[in-house]
Amino acid sequence: MKDTILADSKSILSLEIGTLITKRNLFDLIQYSKQKNSKYWSGDEWKINNTPQQGINWIGSISHLKGVLIKTKNGSYEKDGWVDDHTYRYSFKSRNGIINLNEKANFVLIDQVNYLYPVLLFTESKTNWLYNGSFTVVGIEDTYVELQAIDLAVNIELINSTPQPYEIRDNQYTEGGRKYALHNLVERNMRVVKWSKILWNGCAIFVV
Repeated sequence: MKDTILADSKSILSLEIGTLITKRNLFDLIQYSKQKNSKYWSGDEWKINNTPQQGINWIGSISHLKGVLIKTKNGSYEKDGWVDDHTYRYSFKSRNGIINLNEKANFVLIDQVNYLYPVLLFTESKTNWLYNGSFTVVGIEDTYVELQAIDLAVNIELINSTPQPYEIRDNQYTEGGRKYALHNLVERNMRVVKWSKILWNGCAIFVV
């Protein structure tokens, strides 16, 4: 493990697995990446959205995301944790036992299967966050997603390609976004497409 200081949002995408980031450093980066007069400012497209205290943050606007950050603490949610060496289970955000999949923090996880931006996983390590690598959504259940580790270099190539606007995506998920990569996910887990259709066709809310 090695310690690293994040200077801007872009540097998150080049982290090596096993890197330790202080909680203060990541907090400040998330907080001040939104302020133009801050040393962490890298432009509107690199703002890290949601508050630093939340477990899910996303880089860029919802329609042009560059990545999603997940920060997990032991015991936060019962079902959170490692399934095996390469698969992590992460619970949807809920309010008073209610899960709203249209809430942005949940939406960015489900919509990952369409645009394949990296999900960057950080687990708590005392006063630090331990970077566990880049993940993609391979399973969606009622209360959680399953994330599988992938090669970040692949995702960076996908990010740098130009996605189609959200408005032209059809219900079959054969146009728009990065369809050539989506087909691989469809073959592995049809529930991903099921939940994506539910999300795009109407409000999805569950009681847990």
